[in-house]
Amino acid sequence: MDNAIGSVNIFNLNSLTSSLALDACHLSEALIEEISALLRAGLCLQFSSSHAKDSSTVTNAGVEAMRRCIERGEIEPERPLVILTVDTLLEPENIQCYVPVSYDHIKSTCESFGINLIIKIVSPPIHQQLMVLFAGVQKLFSSSMSGRSGDCSVIWKIDTMRRSLKAIKESLPLKYQQATWASVTGSRSYGIGEMQAKYAESRGKRS
Repeated sequence: MDNAIGSVNIFNLNSLTSSLALDACHLSEALIEEISALLRAGLCLQFSSSHAKDSSTVTNAGVEAMRRCIERGEIEPERPLVILTVDTLLEPENIQCYVPVSYDHIKSTCESFGINLIIKIVSPPIHQQLMVLFAGVQKLFSSSMSGRSGDCSVIWKIDTMRRSLKAIKESLPLKYQQATWASVTGSRSYGIGEMQAKYAESRGKRS
């Protein structure tokens, strides 16, 4: 009985697990369909991936959307899919070890699906790396020189990503240079993800 001292409420864990898995499947399918709609509309996509949980979820959905659209003849196989990872050169050892493995897995998967993948790991130029910014009093200290562009996430990640995408687009056929591009990434809508999004928006960097 529920009111008995020391009683235990028993529930079906398998049923709960199945329900959670089904919900996750529905959310995944909805995400894949949203990305597919962008592809059918003629957009070219660039995914920003740290190879962690949030961005990997969205990147994997992007790869699957490309696969389905190509298979159904809804887009041309030549449509580029760009995946960029920024290595700030400050990542912990476990991340440095994992990212190349994930990189190779994405590359081999896209090759097997016939996806025109352009995937790169890029880093900030030397004049924007930590010790140079530190020595130039551009980081770590609040100064009149740092200004709005002195934020780490902007200098090391967003600006580096934009430069890399610009260079990639310039190397593509004119058709894709002139196409509409969408940059896609994954972040949680609560907690740290929400804080990061609000911070980026306050800096005028959210797209």
